[in-house]
Amino acid sequence: MDGSLRPLRRFVCLFALVFLASTTTASAQGQGNGILTGTVADNAGVVPGATITATDSATGLVRSSPSNDQGVFRLLSLPPGKYSLRVEMEGFKEITLTDIMLLSGETRDVGRLVLSVGVRTESITVTAETTPVQIATSSLQKTVTG
Repeated sequence: MDGSLRPLRRFVCLFALVFLASTTTASAQGQGNGILTGTVADNAGVVPGATITATDSATGLVRSSPSNDQGVFRLLSLPPGKYSLRVEMEGFKEITLTDIMLLSGETRDVGRLVLSVGVRTESITVTAETTPVQIATSSLQKTVTG
């Protein structure tokens, strides 16, 4: 009787291993989510530490990631959709890419994004207020305290 159960045990073990491997692969892929990747560079080479922000235009979902020492960035676990990508780094002009379609399970490489040197912009707002003047009467009033 023990010999007749061996093939069944092998089948159950094999089925369990296949099931476990398939569920692990699906969860590792983020259940259909995609990845946006690319390289940030300038005229001299790569730019580490740039901030890359992806925004889903339909849902407003925002994800950010810095570029690494090689200028490479990876935005993980992005749901499928149409994204805009913004690259920012102090001392450089901002880059904006729009209408990047990301499909389920896709790794989309946007390529080499070259930053150009820019200036840091500052905004100063000056507000002037006038002193109210009494125009209803021409009398001058003061309060004297003892």
